[in-house]
Amino acid sequence: MSALTLIADRRFLIVDDDPLVLASSEERLVRAEATAFTSENIAQALRLAQEEQPDFVLLDLTIAEQVVTPDLVGLFQQALQTRERRVILHSAVSATELYRQAHRLSALGAIQKTGDERIFLHRVSRLIELSLAIASGATDRPSIPY
Repeated sequence: MSALTLIADRRFLIVDDDPLVLASSEERLVRAEATAFTSENIAQALRLAQEEQPDFVLLDLTIAEQVVTPDLVGLFQQALQTRERRVILHSAVSATELYRQAHRLSALGAIQKTGDERIFLHRVSRLIELSLAIASGATDRPSIPY
């Protein structure tokens, strides 16, 4: 299955404090035939998650680190009314740090911010594959780097 096939018709909530990142991530996902919602803060993001029920939340690490609660992913799971891991961390920090934070926060996984649309969509699709594998019981791996 191609990256675009996995992304098409999915719903994403993008949470980032950088308007340029929000716009470019949204454009990339929409070009891949997904629906994208955007938010610049956690309060609005949790409200949108509850109202729109996205399939995945693409969460900027910087915003995640600003939140006082240690269970931010749990708050999104509650808003999405699921126990499934649907939060994907997104950041420009080193891969090692990003994956460490994804594990600490119990996120589905993490992807580094990139200017290359093809790489971005590939990484998103790999995490969708992981989510599907976890949901089907094919794996219990909570997070893998991409």
